[in-house]
Amino acid sequence: MMRIVTAIFLKQTLQAASDDAEVQLSEHAARNAACAANMKALFEQLNEYGDGVVTYQEFSNIIVRPDMKALMSVIDLDKHEMMDVFVLLDDGDGKITYEEFITGVLRLKGHARALDVVAIQHEIKRLEHKILKRLAEKDL
Repeated sequence: MMRIVTAIFLKQTLQAASDDAEVQLSEHAARNAACAANMKALFEQLNEYGDGVVTYQEFSNIIVRPDMKALMSVIDLDKHEMMDVFVLLDDGDGKITYEEFITGVLRLKGHARALDVVAIQHEIKRLEHKILKRLAEKDL
C-alpha cells in the first residue's frame, strides 16, 4: 500500500514539475516577444528617416529628446555613454541596421559573462603583441 501511495505522489510531483517547466518556458517566450516588440519600436523611433538604418547623426539627434533622456536615465546611461553604444553596435559603416541593433542590444543586455571578459582580455593581449611587433619592425 505504501508503494502505491509513493508512486502516486511521485507521479503527481513529476507532473507538477513538468507543468512548471512548461509555464516557465511559456513565460520566457512571452518576455522575449515583448522585448523584441519594444526593441523594434525603439529602433523605429531612432530611424527618423524611415530608411531601415540609423545613422550616427540620427542617433545623436534622437538621444537629446526628453523622452529618450528619460529612457536613458532608467537604464543608467548618459548621452556620451549612449554614443558609445552606437559605436559598439555599428559594424564600421556609420549606420546601424535593424539586425545590428537587435543583435547588439541582445548582447549588451544582462551581465557580462566570465567567458566574454576572458575573450576580450585575450583579444587585447593579441592586439598588443601584434602592435609591439610592428613597432619593433619599424625601428629596425
